[in-house]
Amino acid sequence: MYSTIVELKIVALTNNSATTIARAYVELLELSVISMILPQVSIPMANTVFEIQGTFKFASELAKCSFHCESGGHKTVQIGAIAFSTGTIAQCKLSTPLPVGFCHVTLSQNGVRVSRNSFQILVHSPVLISRVTPSTSTTVGGTLVTIEGSGFPANIQPLCHFGNLNIVKATAVSSNRLTCTTPAMRMPNNTAIVDMWITFGGIESLIQPFKFSARFPSLQQIHHLVLRTGEHE
Repeated sequence: MYSTIVELKIVALTNNSATTIARAYVELLELSVISMILPQVSIPMANTVFEIQGTFKFASELAKCSFHCESGGHKTVQIGAIAFSTGTIAQCKLSTPLPVGFCHVTLSQNGVRVSRNSFQILVHSPVLISRVTPSTSTTVGGTLVTIEGSGFPANIQPLCHFGNLNIVKATAVSSNRLTCTTPAMRMPNNTAIVDMWITFGGIESLIQPFKFSARFPSLQQIHHLVLRTGEHE
């Protein structure tokens, strides 16, 4: 804890003397600085944990994280519990969901703000997928997939995820429709179903099943292959 204790006195002055009639002690805390909060974009969800990064001049169990939010012209303040991992990283847990809108995060102790600055985060409606067309592709990739749903944020680059390692950029067609092209996939088997989802910054949709299958040669291709093989015999 970085602080200074200051003594305050109330005195009564007489002719040539001063008599102390009251005394109080005030603790002055050095202000902390918030440099980053993760995630910077969130959805309304109970028991959300935020990571706060910065320079903390205190590490007290009395410290709190405060979310000053504005949504639809209404202002609210929510207080969360904070736990310090190090002098530069802390976890803030909110038990109740934040409202949709912008929130400015500060640190406080005993009801007094102890952070020099605030950090803004965006709380967005959940991203929902209603339909994926088509829901299959060959392992060669190149299939144009249309994704329809709701809660798609504007001005944030959408990404399509096919499994944990394959990410491609998506194109916004409208406020509730995206398109993306399937990547080439290496599958140990001829057919596999992978998890597919979309993200906007730190906002993720729910997982959808997506099927990849190996491309087998057509009968015409097999016929040509047999003819060419016979020519060389």
